[in-house]
Amino acid sequence: MLLNSLVGYEIGTWRYAPKSDNETGVQIDLLLDRDDGIINIIEIKLANKPYRITKQYASSLGDKIDVFKEHLSTDKTIFLTLVTLHGILPNKYSDQLVDNDVTFDDLI
Repeated sequence: MLLNSLVGYEIGTWRYAPKSDNETGVQIDLLLDRDDGIINIIEIKLANKPYRITKQYASSLGDKIDVFKEHLSTDKTIFLTLVTLHGILPNKYSDQLVDNDVTFDDLI
């Protein structure tokens, strides 16, 4: 089960449009704001094999998390969750960034 049924939550998306040239705009696929003090930033990736996080994509994910934290005043813990068809290919980037890896099989 992805989420304990006793935990309340809100689901939504989030984006930030830069207001100047020195800011970064980001879009987050899905947010799960939980009543237990946790916010899951959920990124959804479709690939026909385990998804590989590259250096470039890791940088993009880091930017998303940083911009989200910068513009949201919260004491909640932020977790990065990737939802993929076949999981993620473990590497140094996935080890550093990804807190949860959810596959299609986990959802059915």
